[in-house]
Amino acid sequence: MMNKGEAPNRWRGVITIALMFLMSCFFSTRTGQPSPASANAPETEFSSARAMSILVEIARQAHPPGSPEHERVRGYLVDRLTTLGLDP
Repeated sequence: MMNKGEAPNRWRGVITIALMFLMSCFFSTRTGQPSPASANAPETEFSSARAMSILVEIARQAHPPGSPEHERVRGYLVDRLTTLGLDP
């Protein structure tokens, strides 16, 4: 036999769990992160496409310290930084 207050308490728990589930579904889709910028984005904004092209160039071959490839990668990075207006 149920007491008078047991049925409403049970529904309160079910409703609370359902609301928590719905809120977690809603907030899991809203990451708050900006969309990725294209390769045509201004140089002042980060572009993952532009970064990937730089990584592809750097990772083209192994470049252990002291090797000619290491000097090529160093020169490439110095040129990129100079293009951005930095003084490496």
